Amino acid sequence: MSKNKKSSGLAYSLITAPKIYTIKRGGPLDIIGSTKIKTKKNITSIIKIYDIYEHEVLSLDVCIKKILVNGIVIENINLEDLQGGVYSYRLYTSDILLDDPQYFIIYDPNSSSKVAIMHPLFTWQAYNVYGGESFYRGAQFDNTKKIELTLERPLTTQSDYHRPESTIPTIRLLEKNGIKTDSICNLTLHETKGLLDKYDLLILVGHDEYWTHTMYDQLEDFVRAGGNVVAFAANILCWAIEVENGNIRVDKRNQYIEGESGSNSSGHFRNPWINRQQQSLFGLAYWYAGYPVSRIDPTVASQHLTQDQIRNSGAIHVIDMGHQIFSGVKIDNGKILTTETNLLDVELDGVFISKDKVDFTRTVDVPKNTKVLAKSIVNVAHTRVNQNGKVTSDVSFETVGIITECSPYPKGGVTLQLGSVCFFRAAKNPSSNEAKLMINMVKYATGAFNEP
Repeated sequence: MSKNKKSSGLAYSLITAPKIYTIKRGGPLDIIGSTKIKTKKNITSIIKIYDIYEHEVLSLDVCIKKILVNGIVIENINLEDLQGGVYSYRLYTSDILLDDPQYFIIYDPNSSSKVAIMHPLFTWQAYNVYGGESFYRGAQFDNTKKIELTLERPLTTQSDYHRPESTIPTIRLLEKNGIKTDSICNLTLHETKGLLDKYDLLILVGHDEYWTHTMYDQLEDFVRAGGNVVAFAANILCWAIEVENGNIRVDKRNQYIEGESGSNSSGHFRNPWINRQQQSLFGLAYWYAGYPVSRIDPTVASQHLTQDQIRNSGAIHVIDMGHQIFSGVKIDNGKILTTETNLLDVELDGVFISKDKVDFTRTVDVPKNTKVLAKSIVNVAHTRVNQNGKVTSDVSFETVGIITECSPYPKGGVTLQLGSVCFFRAAKNPSSNEAKLMINMVKYATGAFNEP
C-alpha cells in the first residue's frame, strides 16, 4: 500500500490488484481494489506498465471508478500491443504514485519457448492476510478449519517468497543466459488441459505448497510423457485444494468424513485417503526435512550440534562431484562456495540418506533410481522413522539429501530438485557461484550440455 501527501485537497491511499493474474495475450487488464480517497467522484489517473527490467512499455489515461463504499475498479485497459511476459503496473495522479507496483502475466499460447516457469499464485494467496483471512488465520480458520478465499485480492504480504519477486530474478537470470521462458500460474495450469504439452521443461520456484488434483494430474502426465522438471523450491505439492469460481478452498481438519464434500479431495496430499506423495516425483519431501538450522532457537540447536556445525549449517555438500550440474561451480573440500546468504531458508525438502544414498528403510515411495547429488544438515521437523528404526517426533538435526535427480516413470522425464524455498535469491546476483548452479540445472534438464 502506498500512502501519499495530500494533492488538490485529496488524501490518496489505494490497494489494488489485477482481477486476473494471468491474461491471455490480446486480452484487457482489469484492476480491482479499495481506497480511502475522500471523494465520491471517479478519478482520472495514469497507468504505467513496466517489464521485469523496470522499463516503461506503456502509459495510458484511465478512469478509477468508485464502487460501493471503498471499492474501485478500472476496466478494459488495452494491452494488445504487449508480448507475452511478466509486467507490473503503477497508478499515478499528478505525478503522485497512488499504489505500490502490482504484477501480472501476459500469456502467449503461440510462444515458441519450450520452457515454462510456474508462479505459485495459490500459495501466495493462501498466506495473504488481506481482508483479515488466510489459510492460517481468521474466523474460518479459528472456527471450522474449512477455509475459502477469493483470488481477487491484492498481494499485501511482505515476504519475498510469497510474492512475484520469487520468480522474477530467476526469469531474468535465465534470459541473461539465453533461455527464454513462458510464465504460467497455478490457476492457468488448473484451468487449461494440456497446457504443458508444448514444453520440454517446467521450472518450479520458491514456495509452491498448494495444488489442485487437476494440476497434480497434469504434472504427472507431463513427466510421464517425457517432460522434465527443475524445482528450486521446497514444501511443494503439500496441500490439496479445490478451486471454483475464482475461489480457493482447503479443509485443514485433516480427516475424512464420509459423504462430506471436499473432505476426500482436500488436505495434505499424503493423507491416507488421498495418498499422493511428493517424493514419488522428486525423491525429496518436506516430511523428510523441515527447517534450516538457522530457523531454530540457538539454545535448542546447541544441545544437538557443535558451534561449527551451526555456523556451517547453510552449506551444501556435493556428493556426485562429476555431475554436470556442478560443472564450473566453485567447490572447496566438497562444499559449494556461497556468496549469498539465507539461500537454505524458511522451509526445506530432503530425503533420508545412508552412506550418501537414499535410505529406503526410512522412506516410502521414493523412486528407486533417485540419485542424491548433494546434502545439507537440517532440522527434521516431523514424525519420522529415526536412524534406529523407531518412530519418533523428538527434536532432531540430521544430514539429508538436498539435491536429487530421478526418473519417476519408465521412459518418462527427469526431475531435479534443490529443496529450499529461498534458493531463488541466488538469481539476484547472476554472476554468483550459486546462480551458476541454477543455470547448470536448467541446462542439464534441457539437454544443453549434450549439444555440439
